[in-house]
Amino acid sequence: MENNISDKVINLWDMFWAVCLKWRLICLAAILAAILAGAWSYVRSARSISTQERPSQSVQMKQLSEEDQIAVEVYLDYMDSYNSQLLYNRESPLMQLDANGFYLSTLNYYVDNHFKVEYPIIAESNNVYAIVQAYQAALGDGEFKEKLQNELDTKDGKASSYIMEQVDCNNSYGARLNAGNTIGIMKVSIYGDTEETCRNLAAVVKATLNEKKEELVRQFGEHDMILTEETYNYVSDNELLAYQKTNIDRLYNYGRNLNDAKKLMSDEGQNFVEQLPAEELEHRGEDISDEATEVEAPSRKATVSKKRVLVGGVAGAFLVFAIVALGYLVNNSLLYEDDFEKLYGLKLFGRIEKQRKKKLFGFIDDFILKLRRTSIHHFREAEVVEMIYVGVKLAAEKRNINSVYVTGAGLAENHTPLLDEVIAKLKKDGIEVEMGKSILYYAGALEQSVKVGNVLLLEKAGQSLYQEIQREIEICSQQELNLLGAVVVE
Repeated sequence: MENNISDKVINLWDMFWAVCLKWRLICLAAILAAILAGAWSYVRSARSISTQERPSQSVQMKQLSEEDQIAVEVYLDYMDSYNSQLLYNRESPLMQLDANGFYLSTLNYYVDNHFKVEYPIIAESNNVYAIVQAYQAALGDGEFKEKLQNELDTKDGKASSYIMEQVDCNNSYGARLNAGNTIGIMKVSIYGDTEETCRNLAAVVKATLNEKKEELVRQFGEHDMILTEETYNYVSDNELLAYQKTNIDRLYNYGRNLNDAKKLMSDEGQNFVEQLPAEELEHRGEDISDEATEVEAPSRKATVSKKRVLVGGVAGAFLVFAIVALGYLVNNSLLYEDDFEKLYGLKLFGRIEKQRKKKLFGFIDDFILKLRRTSIHHFREAEVVEMIYVGVKLAAEKRNINSVYVTGAGLAENHTPLLDEVIAKLKKDGIEVEMGKSILYYAGALEQSVKVGNVLLLEKAGQSLYQEIQREIEICSQQELNLLGAVVVE
């Protein structure tokens, strides 16, 4: 039997309609892409307006004398330093403690990696220092900071910027030789205004180190992390008092420098800095155009670019269209619309359409399918049953046979009520129809088809591969089976 599968060509018109059937996905992609493009254009518009409005104060600065411009720059630099120091003094946990009386928790750990030196071999390296550093790093990362924030309930507060000051593990660590074993020492100091705060933070520290141990054992090998001492004391600290005084003095010096810098300005320069809004401090370093004027632009609002929205929507739709089209091109399964007789030189008794679920705007799908299948006459269900029944019956009578074996790729999923009607009508006419499995993948099915001697192919569009159908035809030819024809199920 002649097989023309190699002559199959891509039907671009059919591909177009196949892609159009995915119109819901294409529309969704277009809407999402349009929304993203619109949001992007709005952000760009807002940034553009902000950039255009900011130079208003800078333009005035351009009108100052060169001496005043230098003095203003110096003043603004001191202002930055003053504000930064003021924020630290207000929000730092260490700055809020009373140096004459606060709570200090101390956790002393020994890290023993069981290292032994066996003389005369002395070239082995001791990794206890690296282990200690790894534990210290665990008390300094973002995950640990988040745990502290959750414990102190300051996640939304400004104090979270300096919260890590309350836990210090870098003040005392090292290694020493003890009874032949090198043991790492790590000391963790925890500061708080109450003993309860220190105990809560200490619990977070201990839990974090215990969680980290399993990971570090895999990295460095077996070792012990031993808490040898845990204390909670009410103490005073002259070093902390000196540290607080240093930061207070630094703030005072910044304030004095601000006043000194202002005194160096003329009246125009002083008026400029007095009228300068706080948010302008962020943009003082921007370049000033020589052509800029003091005329302020009218107030503008950020807008959404309709052009960008349109371009984004079209781009999104085109991208999905291209992806679906590519899927069509690489698809190697039988299509419902394929000219089966031209591909395989085999009689096609009929096509059985599946019952479609009702979808929103399903009439659009029906319209697209109608356009796609203009070359395929649409029959009612009763007509389809009659066509297949008569076609198989005539083919059987012509070959003088009274039994048919039905096979095909994925046959179990192709059983439909319409096919049951065809089988029932054929049995009434004395033609036994046996539904079997694929002769490609089941030896028993092949053996049974040889016993019957007459085969009808039942293939599923979108599932049966071209190569599978071709191979089925070749097997029937090799086994000298009567191949009556085929039925395609959607």
